[in-house]
Amino acid sequence: MSIRMIATDMDGTLLDGQGQLDLPRLTTIFEGEDKIVEKHWDSHLVQDVLEYFAGRERNYHLVANLQNGPHTLEGMDFPIVDRIMTEEMAKEFYQQIHFLNDFQELDKEAVIKMSIVVDEEQTSSVTQRINQDFAGRLNAVTSGYGAIDLLPRGIHKGWGLCSLMERWKIEADQIMAFGDSENDLEMLELAGYSFAMENGEEKVKRMAKYIAPSNNEAGVLQVLEQYLKER
Repeated sequence: MSIRMIATDMDGTLLDGQGQLDLPRLTTIFEGEDKIVEKHWDSHLVQDVLEYFAGRERNYHLVANLQNGPHTLEGMDFPIVDRIMTEEMAKEFYQQIHFLNDFQELDKEAVIKMSIVVDEEQTSSVTQRINQDFAGRLNAVTSGYGAIDLLPRGIHKGWGLCSLMERWKIEADQIMAFGDSENDLEMLELAGYSFAMENGEEKVKRMAKYIAPSNNEAGVLQVLEQYLKER
C-alpha cells in the first residue's frame, strides 16, 4: 500500500489516558501545523443552540470554539480535565479559555465548533435527545470521556478529509485513519486503511477495517512505525 495522508483523532487515540503525547517519537513521522480548511456555523443555528441550553449551560459545560480558542461562561469548571490531563496541562487548558459573562457576547458568525460534557453514562440518552430536537440541522456525536460534539449537518471529520483529498489530489485508498469515538465514524468510513483503537467504542470497531493497540500502548505510533518499517 502507498499512504499519502494520515489522519488521527487525539483524545483516546493519539493521546494516552493522561492526555500525554510521545512528541519526540511522533515528530520523526509528522511535521507541520498549518490550518488549511475551516467552516463556520450558520449564526442562526448558533443562536438556536444557545437558546436550547439557556439556563443549563453550566450543567452541560457548554463550550463554543472560535479560531482564537474555546469560549464559555465565567467560572465554568470541567471535572473531566482533572481526569485526563496532568496538572500542568490542565493549567494550560484553562489559560486558553475565553470566559464570558453571557453567551450572547459570543461572535456568532465565527463559531467553528460547539460541545458539551456530561457524565459518561448519560452520553447515549443526551445525544439521542439532541439529535431528535435538532433533526436535519445538527448531529450530536460522542467524542470520549463524556464529551459530545455538536456538528452542523454534513460537517464532520469525513468532510474535512474530503476537502484535503480534493486539494492534494489524494484517493481514499491512500489514506490511513485512526479513531476511537462516534465522531470519528465518517473519517474511518472514508479512509482506505481505517484503524479503530482497541479502547474504542464498539460501533467504531465495527466500522473500521483494522484494530490498533490501545491509546495507552501508543497504538497509533505502533501502526505507523510498522508501516514505515515495511516500506
